[in-house]
Amino acid sequence: MINVPFNGYKILLVDDEVTTVFGYKSEMEMLDIKVDGANTLHEAEEFLTSGTYQAVVTDLNLSGKMDLDGLLVIRTTLKYQPQAVIIVITGIGDDAIKKIVFDAGAHYYLEKPVEAQSIIALFK
Repeated sequence: MINVPFNGYKILLVDDEVTTVFGYKSEMEMLDIKVDGANTLHEAEEFLTSGTYQAVVTDLNLSGKMDLDGLLVIRTTLKYQPQAVIIVITGIGDDAIKKIVFDAGAHYYLEKPVEAQSIIALFK
């Protein structure tokens, strides 16, 4: 569990589905969690190199294909935001992929569907 108070907490949400980012962001902001949202790897890289985040929540497949580009988000996070907790959300329930994700540096692996409250519960 992430033991940081919500006040002043800032996370980056990365998902190619605009409605997913909007939904998560809306619920988290109601709890005074500051949220930036990115829909592409490029946008995520811009945020990661210019801000400070306590956590990064990323989808594993950002292009709608099985190319695991969320691994690049993990690598970029580790490079520029080594203090950030990395949470991966994905529709892939495969143990081999899960191992790859954890080996890449993620702290949590959540299988879709993931409610915002499940992510928020990690912050308490």
